[in-house]
Amino acid sequence: MKKLKKLTKTDLKKVKGSAACSFWIPVTAPCGAEYYLCADNYQSGDQLFKAIKRFDSAKC
Repeated sequence: MKKLKKLTKTDLKKVKGSAACSFWIPVTAPCGAEYYLCADNYQSGDQLFKAIKRFDSAKC
């Protein structure tokens, strides 16, 4: 059996396609809608929090 290596963010940048994400954050909106955000897309917790508020508003 082949040993698989762990991918770093640098490795993921070399992957063809935009679907590669090193860490998905599960979110449940106040209305119960569930979705996932890619942590790679946010530089700070504040950016992530603002995105969650926007997505919650759109989902509910």
